[in-house]
Amino acid sequence: MEVDRGGIDFCFLCPCDVSYRKLLITIEKGLIIMTIRELSRKFKIPYTTTWKYLKILEQRGFIRVTKGDRGAKIDNHAIMIFKDFVDLIKEGHTIASALEKLSAGYVVADRPVIEYLQRLERRIEELEKENRALRDIVQKYLAEIEKLKGLPPPKKSLWQRFKDWWKKKS
Repeated sequence: MEVDRGGIDFCFLCPCDVSYRKLLITIEKGLIIMTIRELSRKFKIPYTTTWKYLKILEQRGFIRVTKGDRGAKIDNHAIMIFKDFVDLIKEGHTIASALEKLSAGYVVADRPVIEYLQRLERRIEELEKENRALRDIVQKYLAEIEKLKGLPPPKKSLWQRFKDWWKKKS
C-alpha cells in the first residue's frame, strides 16, 4: 500500500517480511535512519573506520548523530558531509586536512547545485563590494553638487528676458 507522507512515498511492510529485514534505509519524518554498519556498507569502508569518522565529524560540529531504536539517525545533510569527508580521505588527504577543507566549504564536484550556489554567493559578494564603491562615488558627487548651490543662478533665456521686459513696460 503506497501512501504519500510529506512528499515521500512509503511502502508499509510487515515486520515478518524478508524485504523488511533487508531494508537498509528507512525514511522516517525526513530523517534517513542508518546503522553504522549500513553506512559503512554504503561507502565501502570498514565499520570501525566509519564509527571513527562519524565521531570525529560529530565532535567538530559538522554533523549531529542521534541514537535511535535501529541505530544512528543521520539526516541527508550529514550523509553528504560524511560522503565529502570520505572522498577527501580516499583522495589521500589526512584527517586534519580533510577537516580543514570541509570547514573551508569544500564541495565534491558531483553536486553541481551546491557549486552553483557557491558561485552565486561569490558573485553576490563581488556585487556588494561594487555597490559600496559606487555608493561612495555618488556621495562624493552629491557633496560637489551641494557646493555648487552657492553659485548665482544661470541666465534666463532670451524669450524669458523679453517677457520680463514686456511686463515691466506694461
